[in-house]
Amino acid sequence: SVIAAFREYYKELPEDDVEMKGVMKYHLEIARQGLALYRALSQVLGKGEDPVEVTHQLMWDVFMKKPSQAMGAMMANAKNPFEGFAQGMVWTNTYIFPEPYWRRDYVDVEDGVGMDYTGCFYYDYFKSKGVPELTSAFCEMDTRQAECFPPQIEFVRKKTLPTGYDICDFRYYKRD
Repeated sequence: SVIAAFREYYKELPEDDVEMKGVMKYHLEIARQGLALYRALSQVLGKGEDPVEVTHQLMWDVFMKKPSQAMGAMMANAKNPFEGFAQGMVWTNTYIFPEPYWRRDYVDVEDGVGMDYTGCFYYDYFKSKGVPELTSAFCEMDTRQAECFPPQIEFVRKKTLPTGYDICDFRYYKRD
């Protein structure tokens, strides 16, 4: 079963393979669970089923869907959803996705805000575990989360580190 395989793969992961504190303990744990789930799914899924996509869907459903929907509902009730979102981006990037685990430059974007990430904890972690392709399951969380935002906020990303680019380009545009 997937659950039994997950438990076995999870037990095999060394807890001390990366020393983390604060919010990074959370990110490490999510990465470890995603890796164990991916390995379990790779073992038990039939042909035609993509373990990266199934990992993404399960991780989305368990960890991200409800908080993203709640955040989107709160933003939709704001007087100016985009302005509040743009201000929150700096805080989020500073405290939820801290340097040096995520490396980014803010870029000028007409009618929006943008960041170019040149480093990503998840990409580095999965690459070190020999499964860089698993990063896309986590990248897709950004897209799915943005689908929960009010229509005044549009997310566009054309490049990601795991697809061979030297940046992940995050662009959020203000829409009327």
